[in-house]
Amino acid sequence: MDESGCSDNPNPDEVFDEPDGETILPIVVGAELRAELVHRPLAYRLRERMLHWQDHCNESIPLLVPVVCCDLWYLNQTELHVQPAVSIGEPNMNAATAFMARHLPIAFVMEQVLQVHLDIEFVDLRSCLWGVSHNAMVSAVDLFC
Repeated sequence: MDESGCSDNPNPDEVFDEPDGETILPIVVGAELRAELVHRPLAYRLRERMLHWQDHCNESIPLLVPVVCCDLWYLNQTELHVQPAVSIGEPNMNAATAFMARHLPIAFVMEQVLQVHLDIEFVDLRSCLWGVSHNAMVSAVDLFC
C-alpha cells in the first residue's frame, strides 16, 4: 500500500461489487469522443444529483444505483431495457438515444435547441435528452432534474 492507503494491485472482488441488473439506473452516453468529453461529465453531474436526491428521500422507496455507461454496452444488456434509464446526447452520437427517441414522446422541446423525451404517465421509465450545443445540453440536463 502507498501512503494514501491504496494498494498497488487491488483485488477487483474487494473493490467493486457489481450491482444487480434490477437495481441499476443506467445513465447512458455515446461512445464517440465528443460524447466522452462533453456528455460523460454531464452524466456524472446527473448521477450526483440522483444520489443527493436519494440521500434525502423517503427510505421506503427502493433505491436504484445510477451508473454511467456507454450506449453500446447498454443496448447489448437487453435485461436493462425494462429498467428506468436516462440517455444523454444527440441521436447521431448516442445509439441509445436514437433507439429511445423512436419510442418515447417528446415531453419538452425548444426548436433547434434541445429535446427531452419521456413518458409523462410513467409507464415507460426511460428518457432521453439532448441539445445542439454544450449550453443546450446543460440546459436539457437541468430541465430533466
